[in-house]
Amino acid sequence: MKLVDITLIGTLVLGGALTCIAQSYRYMDSSGTIHFVDSVNKVPREYRQQVAPYTPTPVLTEQQKRQKLFQEQSEARRQEMEAQRKKFELQREKEARKREAAAKRRAIKERETVQGFGKGGW
Repeated sequence: MKLVDITLIGTLVLGGALTCIAQSYRYMDSSGTIHFVDSVNKVPREYRQQVAPYTPTPVLTEQQKRQKLFQEQSEARRQEMEAQRKKFELQREKEARKREAAAKRRAIKERETVQGFGKGGW
């Protein structure tokens, strides 16, 4: 009895899954009416050239909309923080180059001063 129940349930689940993945097609007749069918063979011959696979646009639930908005906002914040980090790094590098240049100028000035003393500057 249990084997029969499991087989029946499996058949129903599998049959439902196969129905969900069935392809739909759409075409427009001469009066402008759009028709949806599950087989190209169901489209009249005169409209078969215009048959296109139909993929419905998914409808988002409110929770999915909020989640999508949250993800978009999170990504925007992440990008903003990354831009600020890069700006800060560039500023630090610029300041380091300024300090390095100032240290080189001081070293040159000290060398000139020391060399001036050695030549009897005092």
